[in-house]
Amino acid sequence: MFDHVWTVLCSRAVVDRATNNVSLQNVVEEITIRGVPKRGTAVSVHVELMSLWSRMGLNLAAKGKARMTLLSPSQEELTTFEGEVDLTNVERARTKLVYQSLPAHETGRYVFCVEAREEAEGEWRQVAIVPLKIAFASPEQQAKPTQ
Repeated sequence: MFDHVWTVLCSRAVVDRATNNVSLQNVVEEITIRGVPKRGTAVSVHVELMSLWSRMGLNLAAKGKARMTLLSPSQEELTTFEGEVDLTNVERARTKLVYQSLPAHETGRYVFCVEAREEAEGEWRQVAIVPLKIAFASPEQQAKPTQ
């Protein structure tokens, strides 16, 4: 079996080649978009969703899948990605999703739902929720300082 250690939404995740450690730059919790929300359109924003997965025990090789689903404030599924998590030869592994745009058509709390499934299991298990507040503002609202 394998564990989900963490998932973070940031503007950039950089892996150091010498140490294999990762630096998460500018953790993203909220985005304000200039303009009016429109159904069927995507907002131009670069974000990266980085996850760390680990073996449950040092000698317990594991393999499975990860699934990341972006849900709108009204719980509509906007995007889904599935990828392999292979811990047969390593103790930990990372997955990284890079978004150049996000489908967003309403103001509110969007959620990246992170799920995992072991190779032999049939059921997905939710392992994390990463919230992202998206607000839309007119150019006039953007110019005013918040109090």
